[in-house]
Amino acid sequence: MKKILAFILALSMVLALSACGGSAAAPGNNTPSDAAPSDSAQEQAPVTIQMTYPPSANATTDLEMQWVRDKVLEATDGKVTFELYPGSSLATDKVALDSIMTGTLDSAGVTLNSLAQTIPELNTRCLPFSFDSIEQYWKVMQSNEYHEKMTETFDNYGIVYLGNSGNALRGIATTKEIHVPADCTGLKVRIMDGTIYQDMYSLWGFGTSTISFGEVYTAVQQGVVDGCDADLNAMEFMAFGEVCPFYLETMQVIHGICHIVSKDAWSQVTPENQEKILDIFRQMENGVSYDIWKEYYDKSMAKMDEWGVKVSTLTPEETTQWKDASQPIYDKYKSVIGEDYYDWYLELLAKYAD
Repeated sequence: MKKILAFILALSMVLALSACGGSAAAPGNNTPSDAAPSDSAQEQAPVTIQMTYPPSANATTDLEMQWVRDKVLEATDGKVTFELYPGSSLATDKVALDSIMTGTLDSAGVTLNSLAQTIPELNTRCLPFSFDSIEQYWKVMQSNEYHEKMTETFDNYGIVYLGNSGNALRGIATTKEIHVPADCTGLKVRIMDGTIYQDMYSLWGFGTSTISFGEVYTAVQQGVVDGCDADLNAMEFMAFGEVCPFYLETMQVIHGICHIVSKDAWSQVTPENQEKILDIFRQMENGVSYDIWKEYYDKSMAKMDEWGVKVSTLTPEETTQWKDASQPIYDKYKSVIGEDYYDWYLELLAKYAD
């Protein structure tokens, strides 16, 4: 009996040890530290990025951003949505830029003259008559060199650069016909805010005002100003052609809207979707933007004909007079921009000159 009990006890101990050994080995194959990372960690949580910009609804910039919004929604399977607020309906340029830098606003399209007051390097894009032709402009804007430099420049200020839209050929709408700077003495025009614009228009002989763009129509009617700095799209959308019978397409600057996003908002987008979004902005810059601009340029020009606006372009001799009058801007802003950056920009322009 004692032998039987001893055998049973020994057998029980062996079975117990075997069970313990088995249970210890099993969890070792499934511990969290050994498990492969879950795919869900890389999945995009739904995110909405609010973007505001100055041009009004259905202006060229708004149409470009509608295209971007739809493509981003498709490329990210509906996980990333750009919510658009044209007409600066969320914030004006300066407020938008400050808010993005502090992370209290997701995204914005900001005019170059406003950006230049905080990021002086961007005064390069405001230098008058720096482009010889619209073809040169498009080559520069679509180049990898320009895009990489903008990405680096904005990153230095804690901002993510997305791309450039708008691409407006600026000109001067007036109640009196002008062709050269000598014709401008005594005229007062509305200009965009920014010291570089005040400097250049003063050099040309104009008096200047920075009233709201929405007030220009009435201000011209009342004789407060004699015209404004504008592009043809604005001449149509804001109906300036009804009160300004003359438009000189000087092309003194070819402006655009820089689209930027805060790093806080950008961090909510997965790296994979960040690449998709940046690629969509490049697609917009490299073809879609031009198609939209050209369609609306032709449409606006037809509207000028309907209103009886006399649209003039500069002769080579007249262009020389405007450029000569503008030279002090280059002398003054080289040091403001920074000599290395200034030289890089002019070399880039020379590379893509006709």
